[in-house]
Amino acid sequence: MHIIIAILSIATAFFIAYRRFHESGLAIDLNPFLFFRRYTWSKRKQTNPLFILENNADVSAALFFIIAKLDGELTREGKAALLEDYQQLLKMSADEAAATLTQTSFMLENYPIARNDLKKILHKDCVGRFSADESRQVVKHLSVIAEREGAISPNQQQWIADIDKLLAPAQGQLF
Repeated sequence: MHIIIAILSIATAFFIAYRRFHESGLAIDLNPFLFFRRYTWSKRKQTNPLFILENNADVSAALFFIIAKLDGELTREGKAALLEDYQQLLKMSADEAAATLTQTSFMLENYPIARNDLKKILHKDCVGRFSADESRQVVKHLSVIAEREGAISPNQQQWIADIDKLLAPAQGQLF
């Protein structure tokens, strides 16, 4: 009998302490599912938004913008040409294209990327969503975008070659 009273006393003390902690503002969460959701949300929130793009059009738009802005700031004509590319190639409306351009420029302004970050942008799941035609079209159009401001710079050529290598599985080529 004394063992049962001790167990009940410990359980009561635990619940009273838990309630007092909760009332004082110290929340001790005992829900593992809630903890996991909070952990994944904080991890996702701290990740560069370019690394978690899910739509092929968004990934392509980001790559177009990166190549266009690689050798300096975009001019008004360059932005207008990018908007036109978004509308024609990615089949976006004028409003969607403008919103995508704004979002992409914001992401790159706040999270500058290096060439080794391309693997994170074009991760395995992302490359798997591209068809062979889409990936060829994206790589081809990257060269067109790079040539707009004159000759393609060596830096742009290297980026385009790296993007082509990363999109190669989508084109049906094996390593």
